[in-house]
Amino acid sequence: MGVSICIYVFKYIKSYNTTINQKDGILVDGKFGISDTSPFFVWENKNYSQEISELLNGEEVTIKAYIKESDRNKSAIKFDKIEIRFKSIDNGMQNEIDSELKNFDVTMIHLGNSYYRYGDKFYVIRNDQAIEIYYSFKKDKEVYKKINMSDIMLSPYTMWKIKLKSNSVDFSRLKAYKDKVDLELIGHGTYVHSDDINKNYYQELLT
Repeated sequence: MGVSICIYVFKYIKSYNTTINQKDGILVDGKFGISDTSPFFVWENKNYSQEISELLNGEEVTIKAYIKESDRNKSAIKFDKIEIRFKSIDNGMQNEIDSELKNFDVTMIHLGNSYYRYGDKFYVIRNDQAIEIYYSFKKDKEVYKKINMSDIMLSPYTMWKIKLKSNSVDFSRLKAYKDKVDLELIGHGTYVHSDDINKNYYQELLT
């Protein structure tokens, strides 16, 4: 699974929970980037080499997960568990990369606006309150389970601020992987099959 890390949610918004529901479709519970499923989003090294290099150098990066690149067959995607994974371009290096990353913590900041797909149309729920998420590879399983079952439900398609940090090791060893990994947004959430939605209802709801 790559960098599997505990999620500690310091601040979050509950107001989205009832905004998008299964009124006009069957709500599907799904994994993204776990157990051979597709991630929420992939920042490929060939297009985002600078951002990946800066992240592995300990710098904070601001990077967008574009809703128009989401799965056409999955609408109203929301997450209740979110992580980043440095995915080796050469699969033979994945264990090595995961081992190097295990001493690092991650801060992710969801910058507020949540973008949603409804078939071939796209909508945004605007919010100026950022949500900060902090997690570490050294997770407490009980806390991990509790946080995963919380009612935070936001879209992963937004602008993110991401930063790695460690109190015990420096970033010199991570720099060696700057050209060898893609950055994936993975986790767990819900969605509605695009063929099942009532687009008129959601357009009225979100605009």
